[in-house]
Amino acid sequence: MNTKTARMILTSATLAAALCAIVSTIASAQISVGGFTIGRSNSGGSNNGGIDPLKTAQELQRKRVKAFHEAIKPYKSAIDYFDNAYPDGAIRFGDNMMGQFKKHLANLAIVDSIANSAEFNDVHNNKADDYYCKPDDIRAVAAARNQIAERSVRATVQQGLELWIREADRLGSNLQSNEGWVRPSGNIMYNLVFEREEGHAELMKNITPKYQAVGLAVPADIFAELDAKLDALWRNIEAAAPNFAWPTDLKKDATIEAIAKKKMGGVAGITVLKTGMLKSEWGITKNGLGIPIRRYRTGVMLYRKTGEELCRYREFTYEEEYAGGGTYSKSEKVWFSEGMKLVKCP
Repeated sequence: MNTKTARMILTSATLAAALCAIVSTIASAQISVGGFTIGRSNSGGSNNGGIDPLKTAQELQRKRVKAFHEAIKPYKSAIDYFDNAYPDGAIRFGDNMMGQFKKHLANLAIVDSIANSAEFNDVHNNKADDYYCKPDDIRAVAAARNQIAERSVRATVQQGLELWIREADRLGSNLQSNEGWVRPSGNIMYNLVFEREEGHAELMKNITPKYQAVGLAVPADIFAELDAKLDALWRNIEAAAPNFAWPTDLKKDATIEAIAKKKMGGVAGITVLKTGMLKSEWGITKNGLGIPIRRYRTGVMLYRKTGEELCRYREFTYEEEYAGGGTYSKSEKVWFSEGMKLVKCP
């Protein structure tokens, strides 16, 4: 046997002896953990009256997790509600759910306080299949509540604005097929197209409370995408305006036209330029028994609004209620169509 081999055997023997000594020491050592002594005494007897300290520590942790579970139990619905959007999603809610959203947000703030209290701030998830709720997971949802709420409000508001954005796009796409008529669906869309500031104000009545619920101001560019669509619509309207010609086959009814002029002309900033009737005969509305209810005639009006380059061409309808015996009551009932054409002024 050469010298190198002899040295290797001697070294291995020395290490083996050392390891045996360490193991022997550990086997007879006593380690104190949480007031319990783990290991055996030199006399070989068991300690702590047979209590398993590891099992006891696990049971204590389990009890604390259960206590945490009971403390947040009244707010479970808030946890579940926001958990659906954690970590980077959003909750879209209708106007009738606004109160519930605010309540859940407030309750989750309470959960955050409980989770980070002196009593529970060191309570963490136990094992993966624990029957009880997991403190770390709930703590994370509660901590992220404001971010989730902000994303949710922005997503909810944007979802509502998409309706008006699509409607503006539809009006622009259909302008040519509708012979230049712009027929918005409802008062809000009418205002967005023809009285944009009023339309914005109407939408803000719905938008502002949502942002206030999460303590945020409404973004200054909230209507940027909608306004871009409305601007595109108006470019199409302005391009079609010069093609309009006042109808040459209109009928006349001085009484009805005077009533229509009075109503529209009474609006500040409006100057009526022309009126006419589309037909000479009356239309008659009857009930299910064939008895007349009212009669009506439809006319058109061209008017200018102060501050606008284009004039407005719009239909109006005059109505009289049936008085019996083949007669109708005279009235001043005139209503104007929501749709109109924007045309070149004469």
